[in-house]
Amino acid sequence: MDKKFAFFDLGGVLIRFLYDFFVGRLARMFGVEPIEVVEFLEKTFIPIEIGYSGGDIYDLFCSRFGVLVERREFIAAFELSVEAQDEYRRRPLFKKLRAAGMELGIISNINAIHAAEVQRRFPGIFEGIPRWRRFYSFEMGMRKDETGQMFKAVCERCHIDPGEAILIDDLHKNISGVRAVGGEGIILLCRPNGPLAP
Repeated sequence: MDKKFAFFDLGGVLIRFLYDFFVGRLARMFGVEPIEVVEFLEKTFIPIEIGYSGGDIYDLFCSRFGVLVERREFIAAFELSVEAQDEYRRRPLFKKLRAAGMELGIISNINAIHAAEVQRRFPGIFEGIPRWRRFYSFEMGMRKDETGQMFKAVCERCHIDPGEAILIDDLHKNISGVRAVGGEGIILLCRPNGPLAP
């Protein structure tokens, strides 16, 4: 069966998440030790990625740490914790895929704040990928995982069979999920200052 869609993950493939910077900034903001932020994130990152709005995330953190921080400062901690990986070097790969007749899309486990910032700051990543082909966990109420259910739901929305789509991701469990529902998965990691291999 010919492939019609190539879906890319964001974090770890098209962008890099600066976790230590993020944790350190939040810890200073709330006046706590970084380990407290890490422990809280480990308990909440899944709920945050499957339905919380930016305001919900802000309220959740302020409630947990008992400090009402400046909302703009809180959002900035999220915004500054992402960076693009060779944003414009991806154009030849995207061009090659389109020349092969493939449509491009995004499937990402991501929260509302990070999704908005990545789209605002890195337009080169999204060039030629219409909004209706960008699928985010916080909007869909589910995450990519070893079951492949999010990938299957995305294919249904695009009116294609999973066998007609590829997911390019950095996590083996997500690739296993794609394969479990009949799709194809490719592991691809972002490399600082290096080319993106086809």
